Parts: sequence; C-alpha cells; structure tokens
Amino acid sequence: MIFFDGERRFELEDLLRASAEMLGKGGLGTAYKAILDDGNVVAVKRLKDITVNGKKVFEQQMEVLGRLRIRIWWP
Repeated sequence: MIFFDGERRFELEDLLRASAEMLGKGGLGTAYKAILDDGNVVAVKRLKDITVNGKKVFEQQMEVLGRLRIRIWWP
C-alpha cells in the first residue's frame, strides 16, 4: 500500500469494511472513494494483475499524487 506523508497507515481490514463508490477504471485498475468507519474519506486503487512496468507506472503516479498539497472535496 502507498501512504501519504506517513501520517496514517490504513489496515486492509479497515479498507474492506469501508463503504465504497467506484470512481473509475483505468489500465492499471479501479479507483474507489471509500468512507472509513471513523468518517475519513480516502481514495483507494485496486490494481489488476500488472507487469513489472505497470507497477513502476503506478508507483510513479503515486509519487506525483503524494507531492500534491491540495484538498479535494467530493460532494
């Protein structure tokens, strides 16, 4: 799993319990908006079986997202 700023670690069990809404599908997998038991809203990407190159692309995408310092509000 990839975490932002090391502020919070998400356990798989917490993510599986979360209510989820599909945001979209892409070449690497499916993205979901998930609401955790404590009310926090997170984006979760479930990866397909990917190649070594696909894993590298995903890691690069997460590095870029991890550098963003904006808040995104969902209605």
